[in-house]
Amino acid sequence: TIKLEELMSKQFVVAANANGSVAKGYALGDVSVTSPTVLKVSGPETIVKRIDSVVASIDVSGMTMSMTDNAVPKLYDEDGNEIATTRLTLSADSVTVSAEVLGTKDVSINFSTTGSPQGNNSVMGVSGTPSHILVKGSANVLNQLTSIDVEPINVNGATADITTSIDITEFLPEGVSL
Repeated sequence: TIKLEELMSKQFVVAANANGSVAKGYALGDVSVTSPTVLKVSGPETIVKRIDSVVASIDVSGMTMSMTDNAVPKLYDEDGNEIATTRLTLSADSVTVSAEVLGTKDVSINFSTTGSPQGNNSVMGVSGTPSHILVKGSANVLNQLTSIDVEPINVNGATADITTSIDITEFLPEGVSL
């Protein structure tokens, strides 16, 4: 018995994934598919309709520098189950995946104040938690970075201790991230 079914073709953007952990003292940067970024899948309609995503993975275990590698794309349904490609035709057997590996550095955060408290009150000190953060970036940017200066906290008219939350990402130099 032969069962016939309509042929279907559909295009999918290939997502990149990194498996493993880079070496100690390094952090994973951008992971992306560089070529081809779109994959055309053809085959029986019931199988093609089940495809929810196409993912290409790169192993970054122990890496200390950026790398590019070819990976076989895997097809997944909406529940994350892998779909076999035996009855499907893919426009490419492999895709190129790039993984950026960045250096890390522990830097201090400098806090300061502006303005004057009300009456006889004075600023006794400024502290923050955490006082250090781990940042990642390229070596040439990290080598120049010694600390992160946060915008001064306004204490003008204060009559008691001030506690505030600050989004530190606003003060990171270009090319540096948490």
